[in-house]
Amino acid sequence: VFWRRGDFMSTGLMLGRLLRLRPRHCTSIATPSRHPAWFYKRNYSDDVKEGRYVAYRSPEERNAYIDLSVRRFRQQLHSPDHVQIGATRARAEFGLTRKLLGKLTESRKHESSEELYWLKDVVSMALKISSEDMIVDRYRHYLESGRDERYRRNKIYGMNQVEKGQIQSWWSHLWFSRKDNDPQGADVVRIAIGQNSAICVVKLGVAFYTGSYAVFADAMHSVADVINALYRYVGINLATRDPDYRHPYGYERLRYVFTDRSSLVLLGVGGLYPLIHGIQALSEQQEISSPSIMGILFVIVGALETPALIRSYQSIREKAGRAHLSLLSYLRYGNDMISITTFAECTLGVLAAGAGVLATILYTQTGDGWYDAVASVFIASTVVAGSGVMLSKNSKVLVGETLPMKEVELLVFMIEGEETVASIHDVKTEVLGVDTVRFKAEIEFNAEAITRKIKNLHSIPSPESKQLLDEVSQIESEVQAEDWIMKNNALYQTALSTELQRIEHIIKQHLQEANFKNFYIDLELW
Repeated sequence: VFWRRGDFMSTGLMLGRLLRLRPRHCTSIATPSRHPAWFYKRNYSDDVKEGRYVAYRSPEERNAYIDLSVRRFRQQLHSPDHVQIGATRARAEFGLTRKLLGKLTESRKHESSEELYWLKDVVSMALKISSEDMIVDRYRHYLESGRDERYRRNKIYGMNQVEKGQIQSWWSHLWFSRKDNDPQGADVVRIAIGQNSAICVVKLGVAFYTGSYAVFADAMHSVADVINALYRYVGINLATRDPDYRHPYGYERLRYVFTDRSSLVLLGVGGLYPLIHGIQALSEQQEISSPSIMGILFVIVGALETPALIRSYQSIREKAGRAHLSLLSYLRYGNDMISITTFAECTLGVLAAGAGVLATILYTQTGDGWYDAVASVFIASTVVAGSGVMLSKNSKVLVGETLPMKEVELLVFMIEGEETVASIHDVKTEVLGVDTVRFKAEIEFNAEAITRKIKNLHSIPSPESKQLLDEVSQIESEVQAEDWIMKNNALYQTALSTELQRIEHIIKQHLQEANFKNFYIDLELW
């Protein structure tokens, strides 16, 4: 019978059962070796008896689960509930083809673009083409094959990637990884790597040749910049990985982790170490062998650092404009820590070059090495101050900051302005990355407004209200009354889900205008 209907999967499973064979693709994924130890601490036998079965750890419990599921399935064939099932379940559990499902009326389409059908219509269609025993037997084969477990597992985010073998290692994203062709600050960091590497070598050579503490302090700043630029570049690439089953909210926070650690390197190598040497040099009379070379170096450094500062400034200004914030406000409240850190380091580089040029002029005129030591202390102090500010800002971002309060208030105002929404409660937002945000809220819907929307009861009397009265007047028995109330409750539940999706779309559209690309919106009923 399965072969004549073209159901080759069920045909193969039936032959395999008769021959006591188990196809490779039907191997169960819920075996003891596939689950951690904590998975088996509960008493699953009691769970099976009481109907709250979750998983199994032995063939006996598996058979008990299958028997329980088959009994429930047979009850649904006799008296189907007013619920909706997807096309995938309808084909797998009831043996309906796409052609047969095309004859049914879709109740609605889910966000995943899967068609949804009323269970009552699916059962009716299945009983037209097969007997009840045949449908139940096929459903038992479906459970024994383990395909129901694969279906449940694919509901967990990212597990379909595991099934398809699409999970990539972090090594493949180490140097080259872009999402939506958006560099997200990587171009600025890559330019800084090349410039700082060349500048660092020259500065170290001049520092040892002239014996200048100011050049030494600036050289150590460049050493820290090179290390941090390489470190942050890797951090950007790793942070742009797509979400997977281990990290369903993505890797955007890695940007803050890498920036925080690079600030520590800058504080120690580029700040505290040369600061100690500069303070010690204040009490010494240090002579500079070639002050002209020292001056020329700082002029060249300033000329090289200025274009990088301009590029980072333009990048920060553009992002501040998209976020509807001023430049200073973005530096204080912005979430792109890598771009902000790059801008801060370029600013410190220009200040160091200016201090070095001034110290060279004063030393040339007076011959006093004290000015060189003061310039060294100034350069190291600005690095310490800048890294301290970055550490403070990073700590706030790592803990989790909310959206700007104006944005949150505007979202609340927009949602409560909807006719079907009575009020909104417990609103929580969190910025997870440069272009990633999470929004959570509890919504109290107006039940009367949703009911009017379902039945189109915007005015009474009307043709819709007359039709409703006719439906109620045709109820003559308790069974019909129960069926009518169950059907309307199912319609209300569907309408409620549709309203949730509509409110979610409104929130996404507003967040897109605020320059966010990835959204994690959790709406709950209050």
